[in-house]
Amino acid sequence: MVGAYARIGLCADSGGPRLTISAPASCGRAGSRTTYGCRTTGTWTARRAGNTLTGTLPGPAEHPGPGTYDLTATVHIQSRPAGVDLQGTVRASLTLTTPRPNPTHTVTVNRTTLRRATTATLTYTVHRDSEDGDGSARFGLIGEEASGTRITLGPPAVGLRWPAPSMLASSWSV
Repeated sequence: MVGAYARIGLCADSGGPRLTISAPASCGRAGSRTTYGCRTTGTWTARRAGNTLTGTLPGPAEHPGPGTYDLTATVHIQSRPAGVDLQGTVRASLTLTTPRPNPTHTVTVNRTTLRRATTATLTYTVHRDSEDGDGSARFGLIGEEASGTRITLGPPAVGLRWPAPSMLASSWSV
């Protein structure tokens, strides 16, 4: 788009087991003092010593560990209100100094095989392996609507301080 511009920053958050890259931007039109809030989408790639890590913008990937990475983002920028619609590539060097965090929880399931058109009970066990982190384990299950899926909270996970005892009787049906 002729006369449009964008100021883009590549931001990295590696404060946990994931590395999240975002590309916030402000944009406008040449000759105007108005700056727009811009939506950025796209993909990013981080490369180091033959290893490649990829993700979407904004979005996470597995924390790769310490080192210096060549970061490239292919970005699509759109203003709100409409008027700026740009695409381009942004490059930066990213140095991570913190080691990849060790997992703080282990999740196991009591079955490895399921058969179609049958009913099965799966028991997932969440075990806290470390006092590191905030003490919460995030674990999600998805049930297809009207399938009869039933999710019931059982005893608290070994070593966890959550869920509260009042939640243990909870169950949801989908």
